[in-house]
Amino acid sequence: MSVASPDTTPPAVETAESGAMTVRMSPLMVRVASASVLLAVVLAALSAGPVATLPLLTVLIMVGTWEFYQITRRMGVAAAPWVLFPLTLTLLFRFQLDAISPRLVPLAITVAIGLGLAGFLGARQPVDGMSRWAMAVAGSLYLGWTLGFYFALYTVNNPDPLRIGTALLVALAGSTVLGDTAALLVGTRFGRHPFFPSISPKKTIEGAVAGFVIQTLVFAAVGLLADIPGLHGLILGALIAVAAQVGDLIESQFKRAAKVKDAGTLVPGHGGMLDRVDSLILIPGVAYYYLELVLHVKLPQ
Repeated sequence: MSVASPDTTPPAVETAESGAMTVRMSPLMVRVASASVLLAVVLAALSAGPVATLPLLTVLIMVGTWEFYQITRRMGVAAAPWVLFPLTLTLLFRFQLDAISPRLVPLAITVAIGLGLAGFLGARQPVDGMSRWAMAVAGSLYLGWTLGFYFALYTVNNPDPLRIGTALLVALAGSTVLGDTAALLVGTRFGRHPFFPSISPKKTIEGAVAGFVIQTLVFAAVGLLADIPGLHGLILGALIAVAAQVGDLIESQFKRAAKVKDAGTLVPGHGGMLDRVDSLILIPGVAYYYLELVLHVKLPQ
């Protein structure tokens, strides 16, 4: 998440003619408000159960996939859409598809390889065709494979009367949003030392440390609702805090390569959906394998 410079716009301006007061929200207020609305929508879907949550998350992720496609176009290596979108959906729902038949996901990957490459048989520049196919596969892994772990964590128990899956998603998303907010606030007010200036010039070490600490503590606290013991909550919280900041930097690198400021314009104060979820992309995989390998939680395979 980029750290914006402090806003100097007056909060309100009174016009001389009418005496009316026009309220102007600062960039930080717009950013926090839009993030709060998006989080509220996701929480409402979570409370309604998988029948509402899975479709909502799918729509949000596919919007991010479209933005990724647009970024690759700006980079001059447009991801092959006939590979990118269906393969992303397949990898996103791989746990559910595997429950139907373990052959479906390998079949989809095989088709993506065969038909995906065959689509470029008539290309004038074979290297360009290979690059576009590779970009599509990379995008599918980047978004479909990684974010699909959320679906596995959400359905960790079925049925789930204690809402363990919901608590896991709230711990992951909530701690990330609060960590991002802390990084923005501290970085804007106290930031002095650059943090990866070649990728995101406005990020600071002070902001990164604040985001790390807040995300770790918040995850550990909320993780208790998901039956994650306190010490493991702190360890896992620290791991996902690092993964969240790495995910943020990766998306910033994509935008820098494409020479664009934002991935889109969907979310006020943030840019596109990909700008909003960048910190959330890598963390579910970290949580999944920590729960499975360290805490020996039985998860969907």
